[in-house]
Amino acid sequence: MKVKVLKLHPNAVIPKYAKSGDAGLDLTVVEVEHIGAGILNTGSGYHLRSLKDM
Repeated sequence: MKVKVLKLHPNAVIPKYAKSGDAGLDLTVVEVEHIGAGILNTGSGYHLRSLKDM
């Protein structure tokens, strides 16, 4: 699966695997801004394509 990453904060960290064989990438939050009820800004954006779009 290809994941497009957009750095929205100058200190944003590109996701990476911590160890070989990991099932998912580790995400890093550089700041947390409370926007509303249950909504947070973490400084990063990700785009995942649905299997039907492939």
